[in-house]
Amino acid sequence: MLSDAIVTSSIVGMRLIKVGNNTLADCYVVNDTGDNGLNDDGSQLEAIHDGLCLPSASSGFVSAVTGLDTSASMIGRITLDDATNTSDSNGYALFADVLNWDQFDNDFRLWGREGTSFSSADSRLTCNAVFPCRIMDTSLSATDTQLRNVNADITNGDVANTQYYTREAIVGSNYLLNSVERFHDDTGDEDGVCENNEVCIITPNWGNYQGHGTLLSSGSFTDGDALSGITLLKYSVNGN
Repeated sequence: MLSDAIVTSSIVGMRLIKVGNNTLADCYVVNDTGDNGLNDDGSQLEAIHDGLCLPSASSGFVSAVTGLDTSASMIGRITLDDATNTSDSNGYALFADVLNWDQFDNDFRLWGREGTSFSSADSRLTCNAVFPCRIMDTSLSATDTQLRNVNADITNGDVANTQYYTREAIVGSNYLLNSVERFHDDTGDEDGVCENNEVCIITPNWGNYQGHGTLLSSGSFTDGDALSGITLLKYSVNGN
């Protein structure tokens, strides 16, 4: 899971910090030659995956938190009527009755398969003519302690908030931790990484959900060295 959803291409991510509940092992990565960020066993080159999540010599990765239980982190199954969606009855509908597939009370809801619970195996596939549908809400619960409000606060002037990354043979860049560039605002380079002179959204949570509601001013950031001119915003509500 990416800490702040910073991704610079379809195959490159930064700051992998929590993994858990994978099929084979808590950390499953390709065999590492020592330059790819993580290896999952002590020998690096053997073909056995041990799930240790060890940093390579060139990696800034410190440690992995394994065995993460996020079964109660998200709102999950909706059992009250979604006022925006015209197809549900208390979050439920037969497949043939679903005419509204993309309008919900919030952007983190979607149709899924009716199952025992949000995280159960029988809820993980799509609904169809045999298996009825249930609205699922992937936003975080306001009481969650696993994924919500786990990123460190951004302190203006603190150089510890600044990181440097390189991607393959491309020259890298300094960027601000725990934030993402706001898209489509006519500033910045639209790569999602929070860099100099950009408007950025603070990401207090792990995962896709970073709050909802109105974007509020949260000051600015300059580290006195590599980063400057960053305008910070944050969502007015974090958790449902």
